Amino acid sequence: MPRAPITEDVAALPLDTGAAQFDPQGGVYTLFFSTPRPQIAYFKLMIESYEGIAVGRTMQRFYDQARTRSLIVVMAVPDFIAAATALLEELAAETASTQISATPELQEELRRNLGYGAVRP
Repeated sequence: MPRAPITEDVAALPLDTGAAQFDPQGGVYTLFFSTPRPQIAYFKLMIESYEGIAVGRTMQRFYDQARTRSLIVVMAVPDFIAAATALLEELAAETASTQISATPELQEELRRNLGYGAVRP
């Protein structure tokens, strides 16, 4: 069954790939997106279909009060950030996703989830 098109008219916006989005401990850019829940599978599938460019992961299943959006993180190595950015700008517009700034708290939560950067007993 074909995926239902997004009816919102959302133009592609340039993504922030500045220093705040780079996680030096992981050596990757961490780009966070608030994505409508029905679009999560498509969003992640499109990222991973471009093998080696980036990896997507759901960080928070319910990101907003209405429980209609999720928080997804896309991790891209510096060598592929230009290709990942081009893909993500179009994908974000197509799925009505918006970029969320990579705060130190979000990056720390990601490090804990992935098991790096944490003190081990």
